[in-house]
Order: sequence, then structure tokens, then C-alpha cells
Amino acid sequence: EAQVQAQNYRERLDSLRDNYQSRKPVSFFYQLWSKPLRTMAAGSWINQMFAGCGAVNVFDDPSMDYPQVSLESVIDLRPEVIVVPTHHGTEMDLNMWNDWPEIPAVKNDHIVFFNGDLLHRFSYRTLYGMQQICEVFDDIRQIKK
Repeated sequence: EAQVQAQNYRERLDSLRDNYQSRKPVSFFYQLWSKPLRTMAAGSWINQMFAGCGAVNVFDDPSMDYPQVSLESVIDLRPEVIVVPTHHGTEMDLNMWNDWPEIPAVKNDHIVFFNGDLLHRFSYRTLYGMQQICEVFDDIRQIKK
């Protein structure tokens, strides 16, 4: 049974990657936490889900997993999307972005929310989170055309 489930997981993951990974890249910043401002970088396993959807992390250093970053660096990197995972019982300060319309994600109202439980708890359910990521980023691609 485990082998069947593992094979189903791999097939669904491959299908998502085949369908979305080569599409026009969309840059993003993943706001893991607001104080201090923390993100997940290209070295994290969560980033693999986004990369499989054709999304490009503005913090692309593969030697880092979850670095603390400055607001200035996010402004300078100009992500097209700001991703915020939702967590039961916690809220992040998103008002901080209101003062920075020069960030394309802020200017175009592309601050998106995903269920953190689907993204942060590695299990078969991560594929549901990845499917949502792919669909949202594909919608944003369509708007950019």
C-alpha cells in the first residue's frame, strides 16, 4: 500500500511540474514571519513546490533555508508576488507593505495567502498546496500578459 501511495505522489508531483514548471517565471517573496522579517530561500524544500509551479524566489541563495531579511532588500528585489502562509491562531503584520507601492506585488495587489498547514507539514497534502500555488501563479501570469 505504501509503495502505491508513494507512486501516486510522484506521479501527481511530476504532472504538476510538467504542466507548470516551464511557464513564464513569476518572482515572489515568501513572508514566513514579519517581526523579524523572515523568509524561506531557494535552499528550502518549500521552495521546490514554488519552483515546480514556475515561480522564482527573489531570495535565490541555495545555501540558505529560512533567513532573516531586511525590508530594504525586499523593496530592492521587487517581487511580483508576496506570499503569506496562514497559520491557525497567528496573524502577521501586512500593513507594512502599504507604504511600498514601488514593489510590483503591492502595486498590483498580488499579496496572496496559502494555508500554511498544506505547505509546511510535509505529507501527501503538500500536493494540494502545490496545486493551489500553481493555479494562483498561473492566474497572475494571465494578468501580466
